[in-house]
Amino acid sequence: MCMLVLSRQGVEGARDEGHPGIWVGRSKIVAIGMNVQHGITQHGFALNVDLDLKPYRHIVACGIRDRGVTSIAALTGRSCPMRRLKSSVAEAAGEVLGCVVREEKGPYAEVNLGSSASGVGSSAGGSS
Repeated sequence: MCMLVLSRQGVEGARDEGHPGIWVGRSKIVAIGMNVQHGITQHGFALNVDLDLKPYRHIVACGIRDRGVTSIAALTGRSCPMRRLKSSVAEAAGEVLGCVVREEKGPYAEVNLGSSASGVGSSAGGSS
């Protein structure tokens, strides 16, 4: 789903064996996380849209020393309005999951699949 969103922004992401997330070359653009508490799973992602990458020169993002981070804006040279990106994420989620994703105000979109629901669009703890 995230790779579909990226491709619609003109960015070709890829998986990298042994390193979770989505990468463009040796730079991470999407962190993916999962958490299980009291038998309930939470999963999510953090997509780097348009952020200041300077602080990442001084930290080891996701604990991976020989890799960097990037963003849609850094790769395309243009800003990407969050409202438009949230709509793109909701649309891609619906396509991938075969359902309708209802956008809500706030940081989450709701995905209803029968009797279960999951959050889409924000990191929910766990590994990256």
